[in-house]
Amino acid sequence: MKLLKWIARNKRAAFWLFFVAETVIFGSILLKCNAGGASIAVLIVIGALVNAIYVGSVNSQISKGALDKLDNSGDPEPLLAVTMELMENKNNEAERLNLIINHCVALREMGELERARDMLEGIDIDKSAGKAPYIQFVYYHNYADICRLLGDMQRCKALYGRAMQIYEHQLKGSAKDSLRNIVLFDEAQMLYDDCDMEGVLDKLDKIKDAPLTPRVEVELLRARVFIKKGMKKEAMAGLDGVIATAPKLYAARVASELKMKLGEQ
Repeated sequence: MKLLKWIARNKRAAFWLFFVAETVIFGSILLKCNAGGASIAVLIVIGALVNAIYVGSVNSQISKGALDKLDNSGDPEPLLAVTMELMENKNNEAERLNLIINHCVALREMGELERARDMLEGIDIDKSAGKAPYIQFVYYHNYADICRLLGDMQRCKALYGRAMQIYEHQLKGSAKDSLRNIVLFDEAQMLYDDCDMEGVLDKLDKIKDAPLTPRVEVELLRARVFIKKGMKKEAMAGLDGVIATAPKLYAARVASELKMKLGEQ
């Protein structure tokens, strides 16, 4: 991890260090094997490409462990710390966007909703150099989610609509498939807002193989439906499950507040 963080802080130096070392080592081997100049030139080009890809992916490699802890253990603190540290480095536009979005995900899960909204609001994603469709979808999804939590339903619906346009018309293959659960949950949220409780439960039942953090959000929304339907016992059980499963998540805070209100009824 220390090596990766050094590379993240010194991308240009790391690229040239690896490039020179690989060229000397493998070039010497090829010369001993009587390889021609063309073979060495090809080696140099391949080495440069591999190093560029590796150095360019180092932020993602560092963030992956923190994202896994959030998804599978319900702990947003490592992601907050890692993204904050990486944002201090020199990053290209695509790296900067990824870091800001992931940082806002951590802020959201820690209940820092206004800070997350303000950071996302400062991004003009459609004019950004890092506006790959997948990144655009994740941006609009997270922005819409935070606006919903802050009660700004008009903006939430507009942002969700933009996310769905990207999902339906720009994403394909495995990238689109990987977002299926997120889309189902967003659709369930919209149905909840429209007071279609049976529709919500139908969408939630279609969400399969979700990691812990999304699963907790599913159970929180399911408990909300039970509250609307007057199923107090089922709602209490669902809220207790959310609190016990992921006490560090914002969902647990919301569940505690709902449980308190439900107990007063």
